[in-house]
Amino acid sequence: MDLVDCSSPEHAAAIAEIRRFCLCPSACRPTGRVKQDLIKLKLAKGDVLDQVVRHIDAGLPIYCAVQTMYFPTPRLAYVIKPLVLGTITLFFKVALPQAGEKPEMLIMSVHEPELK
Repeated sequence: MDLVDCSSPEHAAAIAEIRRFCLCPSACRPTGRVKQDLIKLKLAKGDVLDQVVRHIDAGLPIYCAVQTMYFPTPRLAYVIKPLVLGTITLFFKVALPQAGEKPEMLIMSVHEPELK
């Protein structure tokens, strides 16, 4: 997992797109595991997305990693760790749609860090 250089045009555009998706929760599709984790943590998807916007606006670190699960070909996923929401610390990972795909952001992870 690499720290994102938000000044690079490629990453700056992706981070801006993530922010736009977060402002439209209906365009953000959680995986089944994410839905279960949100219920377990007693969190609403909208609250998590609002915190992602605050994280981005504050210029806090964002990471990227090649994602091979969920997609036929590898693509970049963006990770926020830690995403602090009240007293809960989360690991948050998303992937953006590629050309020709339904315009929705896939939320792949929203859980407490598994490795401390």
